[in-house]
Amino acid sequence: MHRECSLGSGCEEPVSRSEAWRKEEGVLKKGLASLGLCASTAQVLQFRAYSEELQKWNKAASLVSKGDEKRLVTRQFLPSLALLEFIPGEEVRVADVGSGAGLPGIPLKIMRPELALTLIESKLKKALFLREVVKRLSLSLVEILHRRAEEVESRYTVVLTRALGGLRYSLRICLPLVESGGTLILLKGSGAYAELKSAQSWIEKFGGELTGVREVVFPLTEKHGTLVFIRKVSRET
Repeated sequence: MHRECSLGSGCEEPVSRSEAWRKEEGVLKKGLASLGLCASTAQVLQFRAYSEELQKWNKAASLVSKGDEKRLVTRQFLPSLALLEFIPGEEVRVADVGSGAGLPGIPLKIMRPELALTLIESKLKKALFLREVVKRLSLSLVEILHRRAEEVESRYTVVLTRALGGLRYSLRICLPLVESGGTLILLKGSGAYAELKSAQSWIEKFGGELTGVREVVFPLTEKHGTLVFIRKVSRET
């Protein structure tokens, strides 16, 4: 679902676009096409504004690695959007835990404007960055919580995380945030299978049920990721 949105003055198309972004825009569109997606002009401008804010804030807030800063489309945006097909089609409440640079939440929100999105981030500089991005991109239905995930009382249909360290820690922090019947999606590396062997008791402890593990290849790169799907079936014990 796409829309032509009001971007505000911060996202208006300048008279001449930089050569750097022109190249990245082509990469973005090619990557989206490989995922079966097509962005409106307004959405492409939102990605551009997001990229500019990330580069502007990165030194102060340590949002992404230095190597990723100039390759945000292939290293950050497109891998985030690889999760889009696993978000239910109806209106859902999605939480991005340990959001940091707004990944994967903000790219998903750009492409699915109807999502009710909560970005949970405990570090102040990163939370301030998220507020600035949401304002500049004129994103609605977005809540930013500057607090630890353990302090959040709300429950969500889908909870996402990709930067919380070990699997057991992610389960302890994230599964309590999933509503009954909802899903936790963990984006992990190649070590996910080994971690899962010793994490089954933790999944059960926090009221979860492993429903699937899927390997994904991120668009336009050779890089792989592992998605772990856990359904919330009962209250944590």
